[in-house]
Amino acid sequence: MNRCCENIMNLGCVALCDTIQLPFSLNVIGTHTFVFSFILDVGISRVVEVVNVNNTTLNISELDLPEIGCLRFQIIQPNGQVFILVEDDKAYNCFEFDMQIEDCESGGCTETYVDCEYWQELYSL
Repeated sequence: MNRCCENIMNLGCVALCDTIQLPFSLNVIGTHTFVFSFILDVGISRVVEVVNVNNTTLNISELDLPEIGCLRFQIIQPNGQVFILVEDDKAYNCFEFDMQIEDCESGGCTETYVDCEYWQELYSL
């Protein structure tokens, strides 16, 4: 598996209690592995059963991720290949979002997320 992030798609800001609907379609149904990367290149995998390629959601609280802030991940398809999304002539092989602790009653993040400034190349997948 190629773990290097060549192009990263920013999925924006989510609250710890939010559910993310991926803004793109996956290629196949089946068991996908989401590999999250954190500071110091520590990684953690979560298995997600995809039953509808056009409506894949991630319940953030159920992922039990160990930190907040900028989270980068790759999607490993059932055949073991990294999922690549081609959009506007650019091939994205990594995705990221900013997870924040927010008041879940108020509807999640209050600011538009711009960039994960603390990421450096040595921390990439």
